[in-house]
Formats: sequence, structure tokens, C-alpha cells
Amino acid sequence: MKKRNYFITSLFFILISYTPLFGQDADEPVAKSYRIRFKTVQQFEPLIQRVLSNRGEIEISDELNMIVVVDRPAYLTRVDSLVAYFDIPAQQFMINLHLIEGTNDPEAIASPDSAQLHSLLDQFYDYTTYEELDKVIIRAEEKTATSFFLAEGKYNISFQVDYLRGAAAPVRFREFTLNEVVTGVSGKMTTPIYSSSAEIPENTLQVFSAIKQEKSGKTLILVITAYRI
Repeated sequence: MKKRNYFITSLFFILISYTPLFGQDADEPVAKSYRIRFKTVQQFEPLIQRVLSNRGEIEISDELNMIVVVDRPAYLTRVDSLVAYFDIPAQQFMINLHLIEGTNDPEAIASPDSAQLHSLLDQFYDYTTYEELDKVIIRAEEKTATSFFLAEGKYNISFQVDYLRGAAAPVRFREFTLNEVVTGVSGKMTTPIYSSSAEIPENTLQVFSAIKQEKSGKTLILVITAYRI
């Protein structure tokens, strides 16, 4: 409570001290407060520091998630734009993830959406059958690590999604790793078999990764669709 009261008192004196007086030079520093709604003041402080003049000052309150900026009006306009652009809710996604295996095995059971997969994949492969290993829909939030298991725990996938506003392929999978879960003398462990990053269009089936399985002659294929919600 003391910290909150100290900040409020400081804010009052800052605003009073830098309130423009009648006839004051319009280029003199003034104070403006910003209540950050969707991010944290720690995320904003370094961004704001970059757009201030050499006369600019910042006072922050972690408890109130508020920033007071003192600078010339032209520089405060930059801060206004920065806060409006970045202080927005995190983007939510539905990730439709299809793990399949390309094979020429006559006994393989084709995926329920085999015709769609053939249309998508026959330009890359010449397999007669695309066998479904797993298909999941998972909700993810941008810049938040996501991890889950597939194919009854045989595989593990971890990734982080970014939304690139204004880009032609705005959904970016960052730090994406496909692991195989194996059992050893010390128990179960994950072994990375594919690691990458990719930017993909929204609402479009995208071949994300393919891993040739030399022993079986099959290919493990991951098809992803990302929907903003």
C-alpha cells in the first residue's frame, strides 16, 4: 500500500510540475500517464525509452501497471502511437494439426480425408496411401509456449506462435520441435526428429514438415492449418 501511495503522490507532483502554464513554450516537456491494459510496464518501458528525446523521463508503477512519461509533446505523440499499436490483447489461434504417414503398404488404412490429402501432397510424393496417425485441434495463444503429445504418446510437439500483422503469411511457428518419445533404460525420453520455424498463411492447409523413415520406406508428414479466433 505504501508503494502505491508513493507512486500516486509522485504522479500528482509530476503532473502538477509539468502541466503547461499560460504562455508556456509548446516545446517544453509535459507529463502524460498511460495505463497499460494488456501487457506489462516492464514490456513497454524499453520500447518507450527508444522513442523519447534526451529530455524524456519515465516513472513506472508495477502495482498499477501504469507509466508516466515526461517529454516534449512531439515525442509524447510517438508514445501514444506505440502504446496504441502494442497494448492489444494476445492473438488466439485454433491449430488444426494432422500427423500422417505416406506409405505404399497395401494394408495401410487411408486417412478419412484421403482425397484432400492426395490433392495437397501428390505434388511432393508418390505414395498410394496417406495413413492417419493422429489429428488434433488445439487452442494456442501467441508468444506462449505450447506442448502436447500425439499418436497415443508416441510423439511430442512443442512450439510458439507469433502473429505477424500485415504479412502475407502472418502465422509464424517459432521454436517448433517434433520429438519422438522413446523408452530407454532410464525410462521414457524425447528425441528431437525435426526442428524448424515457418511462416504460413491463415486458414490454409500447409505441409509443415516431412521426415523420411529410411527403414520402413515411409514418410512422416505433418500438415497444419491455423485459424485466428
